[in-house]
Formats: sequence, structure tokens, C-alpha cells
Amino acid sequence: MKKVNPPTPSSASSTEASVANLQAENARLRAELLDARLRADLLDEIINVAEAQFKLPIRKKAGAKQ
Repeated sequence: MKKVNPPTPSSASSTEASVANLQAENARLRAELLDARLRADLLDEIINVAEAQFKLPIRKKAGAKQ
């Protein structure tokens, strides 16, 4: 069984920096996800308005043709 050495001061700061980097990346990815969801909602609403205004089906029908 491998022994785990207690963290030294330099490795502890390295671990803290790694955790901080991961938290920053997590926050960035969450912001990107929010932007992508807002963009998808906006595009969906634009299609809804266009379909209502021009009375044309824009969306592709579900299901595969065989």
C-alpha cells in the first residue's frame, strides 16, 4: 500500500492554485452555458415570431422519412 505524504507548504499552495483555477474555469463555463441557453431561447422566439408573422412553417417536422 502506498503511503500518502502530508502536503508540504509548496504543494499546498500548488493545490490551492489548482483549485482556484478549476473554480475560475467552472465559473467561465457556467457563464458560457448561460449565454448559449439565452441565445437558443432568443433564436427560438425569433422563429416563433417569424412563423406567426409570415404564416409559414419554418421548423423542420420531427421524425425521419423512410
